[in-house]
Amino acid sequence: MSHFESWFSGFMAGEGCFALDLNQAKGRRPRWSAICAISLRGDDEPILEQIKAKWGGYITHSSFPGPNGKRQPVAQWRIDGVDD
Repeated sequence: MSHFESWFSGFMAGEGCFALDLNQAKGRRPRWSAICAISLRGDDEPILEQIKAKWGGYITHSSFPGPNGKRQPVAQWRIDGVDD
């Protein structure tokens, strides 16, 4: 196992999320997909870029209300399906 892979396994254990999503689009057969994701503060996005460079997937951006009432930026790396 490489140094990066060792680091990633610990980082994923602390910050990551695994989930199953059921897509039940009308008129289509239900489809399950597996999701692997890590959400961090927006200023930590370079970490997610390194993970994306190694494992693929994509990065999304959003925000949430912080303790001071201001919106705080969030970056999320995720893989959701075998195509990513």
